[in-house]
Amino acid sequence: MARHPEAQQKMLEEVNEALGSDTQLREEHLAKLPYVKGVIKEALRLYPVAPFLTRVLDQDVTLNGYNIPSGKMIVMSLYTTGRDEKYFSSASEFKPERWVRKKDGGSHEVINSYANIPFGLGVRSCIGRRVAEVQMQLLLSRVSEFAS
Repeated sequence: MARHPEAQQKMLEEVNEALGSDTQLREEHLAKLPYVKGVIKEALRLYPVAPFLTRVLDQDVTLNGYNIPSGKMIVMSLYTTGRDEKYFSSASEFKPERWVRKKDGGSHEVINSYANIPFGLGVRSCIGRRVAEVQMQLLLSRVSEFAS
């Protein structure tokens, strides 16, 4: 956040608005913090905790025109995919607002939901995803409070 003071300020304003006269941040405030969630998603897009996902195929698959037999390991680079202009405009820029839904229900841009999967997907996805997301939201929000 230190590299993006404008995002830090926007996050601080959102936290202050969500808290209102409350003095303590609680989990119920998190629903009012879409920008904070966007900051987390954007940070994980640019700097994934696990830069690769690997899977051993249990059946023959055709990926992008290539036939891959069952039993072979495939590797997906989350780092590369998260920085691909095909999926994210201005992919090298830190833009948390790309994840924030507009009031009409749409988002600022169309995002392929499979282009950024920092916690994996399906039965082998991270079991601690929700706990990690809540902890990150609370931490960033608390740090924003102290920055004011």
